[in-house]
Amino acid sequence: LVAPLGLLGGLLAWKRPGWPRLLLLFVAVYSVSVILFFVFSRFRMAMMPALFALAGFALTELWSGARDALRDRDARLPLLRAAGLLLALLAVVNLPVRARDDSLAFRLARAVALPARAETSATGHFNLGVSLAALAGESDDSEGTLLRAEAHLREAAARDPRHVLPRVELGKVLARQGRNREAIEVYRGAEAMQPGDYRIPHAIGLLYRREGETVAAEAAFRRALALAPGHVGSATRLGETLLEQGRAVEAAELFRHALRLAPGNRAATNGLRAAEAAGATGR
Repeated sequence: LVAPLGLLGGLLAWKRPGWPRLLLLFVAVYSVSVILFFVFSRFRMAMMPALFALAGFALTELWSGARDALRDRDARLPLLRAAGLLLALLAVVNLPVRARDDSLAFRLARAVALPARAETSATGHFNLGVSLAALAGESDDSEGTLLRAEAHLREAAARDPRHVLPRVELGKVLARQGRNREAIEVYRGAEAMQPGDYRIPHAIGLLYRREGETVAAEAAFRRALALAPGHVGSATRLGETLLEQGRAVEAAELFRHALRLAPGNRAATNGLRAAEAAGATGR
């Protein structure tokens, strides 16, 4: 409610000199400084004093316009414009309505055919899962902590099936437990949801290498490299995989590609030496 009224107040006060312009300047500059970084709600709260003042200004202008419209028909059009603008700002800020599906706000939105999105505790479960996974390395019960992280990430994925991040983090947790096959299946689901992220097939390739399945690992690394030709890690890992298959010439080309991207890269340098040695011996 405050944001639409504050924005309306800013628009109505734009032509007025003095403090309204200073408030607008503060909101604009501070907004840019926050947008450059993570837009957490606690960062946005610093703008609220200015928005409260502008929102109060909008209310007084609407009230004054309504009184004038009762006495003068010519004053009705500006009032209607301001009211229409407020409705538009309310829609921009608040639609779709985000609420629990058992809440009054959600039911009312559905009843009047407004766009609505059911909120769940998926984000809370996701944050708990990621936090527990980060703590597992320092925990006295690392395995138990990872299992708790897994449970929360699975719950997050179940509550928000469209969200890919819980699946990515779940894959990491399963891989840390040595459950490579399960991790691969989870990552495959994530890749289907977000096929443009090179990091997912790269992770799949690493897991297939752990399992000794070099052909499947090669295919995964090639998918990653097709999405991000400049990813040194995928080029190097693909080269190592090809070298394990005895394809030294192809491996050498990939290591050279990695070195062009990152001159002096140790893994690529060592891989190129091994590939050239293997090529020289005919292996």
